[in-house]
Amino acid sequence: MGKATQALQEWASSYGPVFVWYMGRKPCIVLSDPELVRQAAITNFQHLQDRSMFQICPGMAIEAEFMNKGLFASQGKDWTHARAILQQFFTRDELIKHTHKMNFSADRLLAFLATSASAGDEFEATYTFSKMTMEVIGTTAFGVDFHLQHEDIANSKTPSPSLSSSSGSASINYGFNVLSAARSLFQPLGLRGNKARIVLGLAPLLGWVQRRGVAIGGRVKALKTISLARCFIWGILHGILENSYDVDSIERIGMANKNRAETTGTGTATATGASQDKTQNPDDGQWPILSQCPMHTLGKIRGKSFNKGKQSLKNVAPESSALFKLFQDAVNPETDKPFTEFDICAQGFNIIVGAYETTALGLSFTLYELAKQPELQRRIAKEVATLRVFKKNKPSKRTRAAAAKDLEEASPSSLPLDISFEDLKYLPFTEACFLEGLRLWPPASSLIPMSRHAKEDVTLDGYKIPKGACVMFNVWHVHHNSEYYPSPEKYTPDRFLSDHPEMKIRERQAFLPFGAGPRKCIGKAFAIAEAVIALAKMLEQFEFRVDMARSAELDIISSATLQPVNGIWLKVFKREEESSC
Repeated sequence: MGKATQALQEWASSYGPVFVWYMGRKPCIVLSDPELVRQAAITNFQHLQDRSMFQICPGMAIEAEFMNKGLFASQGKDWTHARAILQQFFTRDELIKHTHKMNFSADRLLAFLATSASAGDEFEATYTFSKMTMEVIGTTAFGVDFHLQHEDIANSKTPSPSLSSSSGSASINYGFNVLSAARSLFQPLGLRGNKARIVLGLAPLLGWVQRRGVAIGGRVKALKTISLARCFIWGILHGILENSYDVDSIERIGMANKNRAETTGTGTATATGASQDKTQNPDDGQWPILSQCPMHTLGKIRGKSFNKGKQSLKNVAPESSALFKLFQDAVNPETDKPFTEFDICAQGFNIIVGAYETTALGLSFTLYELAKQPELQRRIAKEVATLRVFKKNKPSKRTRAAAAKDLEEASPSSLPLDISFEDLKYLPFTEACFLEGLRLWPPASSLIPMSRHAKEDVTLDGYKIPKGACVMFNVWHVHHNSEYYPSPEKYTPDRFLSDHPEMKIRERQAFLPFGAGPRKCIGKAFAIAEAVIALAKMLEQFEFRVDMARSAELDIISSATLQPVNGIWLKVFKREEESSC
């Protein structure tokens, strides 16, 4: 486990279910008990609604504002309104539509695995699955196919163009630039970065300086990379947004942009048809909002990165963005006006970044554990084969049990199985394998995603939480506590099957990979559906083994997510026919 995670484990073991540490001057109260988590996340939600964010935003003040506008960091009514709008994208009816595109990207993954199996090549799981999950969020939410798994591109050894470079064609491999930028946001800054956070807690003035581009702790290059990556993705989203306008939204959002510019002094309003930067050289850095910020040179550099992202879509014709359409049609209840481009892109940034990373990591850790237990892989293959036979005989109303009996006569198909949203209920063991992977290796187990800000004094089961304190959920400790999970270090998917004895006695808040309460991950059902579809398709066709030379043991570090330092390297083999039955 990572050093931060290990420290939390040791502290919880030494000090009990509640302990306090300090981020500079700010008390951070860590909860390691599911009942206390329930009281904090649900019972006292009105007092602990907002995330306790340490305002660490490398770059300029406008970037900090951009990050704080998104669903992850937004507060109060801003969060309530954004959540209500975004929830429409994750309803059951919408998930039924999304599964078609999930299948499409998973089939591309199968093609890559088939090539690797034939060549006897190992593959690195986190990067491989990141390509698939980024494709899925691109097609479902933004109407853009990032083409990350096309064989001629996926096997390319050519590095992506620099995000800040003004040379070369930004349209080439734009999907890989998006993925590269997104992945850089999750790279840990290391010890010096952590010391910087303590310094910022002691001296808010230094935070003002750092947010304007001055890195604290000697990590200038890393912080600049994060800032440029953020602006590049911002530019991509702005380009998608412009391509998704209709006549009515041009007028409505254009007026909202103008009002924002007049009230905040952040620059010229833009909208399709009247966009200042449409007539400018994309390399002059003159994106209206950035160029009006303090320290113009930094604004110009980031403006180039923004425009490179935006220009990379100039030869791409996205479909309508289902996600952006929700905000284009909505009115901000606080202002009674349309949402601005700034608001909409901020929400899109949260979704595109958050939706790909944790699912890819969850799949990687799950397949790593499955690769060590071939018998579990065979159980998934058999479950999927049963589903295939059941779907084939569905018109005759044959039961799933009857389909299982037909397996001995059935030969495995080389054609990928199309798994609908309704089919997922027939894959309980496959889902259990993914959930157990999330328990054993919770991707979002760092304290920041699981933090809450105490707006008022709160009492949790006798423990007094003072106003202004940060309340954190110790996910790793809960997930590895033998009181809730017997033999917690053992990968045991059956514990998540509905008829397993553990399911009947386990506290609900003892499983926290998606958080808890109203502020839990909005894309939970989306992520589970995407992962189950991918696992089912992969394990019906292939067998996996751990590359013992590189991944016998995982070296983990905690950043925004749980990261395997040297990746997760696996070997893939075409499944033998008799293994599928």
